[in-house]
Amino acid sequence: MKFIKYFIVVFIGFFVFAACQKELSLETGAAGTAVGTFAKDSATDNCQPISVNGTYNKDSTLRDSNYVLVNVNVTTAGMYKIVTTTENGYFFQDSSYFAAAGPQTVKLKAFGKPEKVMTSNFVVQFGSSFCNFSVTATQGSGGTGGSSGTAAYALAGAPGSCTTPVIAGTYTTGTALTTANTVTLNVNVTTVGTFSITTPTSNGMTFSGSGTFTTTGPQTIRLTGSGIPVIAGSTPVPVTMASSTCTFNITVAQGTGSGSGSSAADTAWSFNQGSRFFYGRTDGLNDTLVVDSASGTSRMVLVVDGYTYPGGDSAIQIIIMMPGTTLQSGTYTTTSSSEFAFYDSAYPPEIYLANFTTTNASISIVLSYNSTTRLATGTFAGTALTATGTAVPITNGKFRGTVQ
Repeated sequence: MKFIKYFIVVFIGFFVFAACQKELSLETGAAGTAVGTFAKDSATDNCQPISVNGTYNKDSTLRDSNYVLVNVNVTTAGMYKIVTTTENGYFFQDSSYFAAAGPQTVKLKAFGKPEKVMTSNFVVQFGSSFCNFSVTATQGSGGTGGSSGTAAYALAGAPGSCTTPVIAGTYTTGTALTTANTVTLNVNVTTVGTFSITTPTSNGMTFSGSGTFTTTGPQTIRLTGSGIPVIAGSTPVPVTMASSTCTFNITVAQGTGSGSGSSAADTAWSFNQGSRFFYGRTDGLNDTLVVDSASGTSRMVLVVDGYTYPGGDSAIQIIIMMPGTTLQSGTYTTTSSSEFAFYDSAYPPEIYLANFTTTNASISIVLSYNSTTRLATGTFAGTALTATGTAVPITNGKFRGTVQ
């Protein structure tokens, strides 16, 4: 992420000054920017194949399963941001940190939704090198309606809250949903035919259903839940059919187990600010986290960062400075050894911030690290400042990821 260079340099610089240690710097390129090129075939000088993943349907918002994998050769470690051109209403991007030089695979996540049924050619740039790849968007089951037996209908309550949804089953953190977990929604059918709906994953839960409408007019559909809830409280779940979208809420109770949510397909970090719930993946493949040693000191830095799901319009960054040269479990605070920032992906100002400069805010981070599996998990809570300096509570914070 673009802000990581600023946060780490300022953050570490503070501790160097406070401890009267000699100057330190991360071993990166100029201004902390990574240097490299796309990996190419030595015989043809063409870009190595770019792997396209997921299903791309017209008018369907892209999800975590929509991404491409690109291969790069990094010559200088540092921050990077790789973005494709925008074609047919969507694009791919990723920003994070290369901790070392050498061959790397980067996962570019998709944003937006296809506007037309067509094949789009994307151009992606890294440094001075360029590559091309193509993605085909199809009609899908949520198309215009009536075509090839597909129904046309609207969700009752759209574009706001779903009208009188009937929610069945028990929802508890850390406990997998079953076929007893269902949501019944009201719809108005204008063209008979088949339907298929799958919601985006919210707080570890996904709801889906399919069937056939044989008559027009007001009717109901039933969606069955799957996944494992991660955070206790009220979770808004958006459901979309073509351009019709409404939202229902699932109340999740706190379980007695760990409730880590490690099976949740799209949740590697999450937290609450009042009634607001934010969550998403960490940057990198398979929820990897960045770790780097600060040159000239005996300190190591662990970085957790990633965009919100599903739109990626905001991002989180947590920086934890270790007491020594290895990752260590323990409790770290933003007043002395860590930093918490949540900001708009268009960059400053921060939405919520807590570090050594925020005198009226403090967040405690409890880190657990398994050196054998390299899995890092943590919880965090406390008070952060808004862009206007107002103190607000941050609760139920969690993150997990494999250290690179």
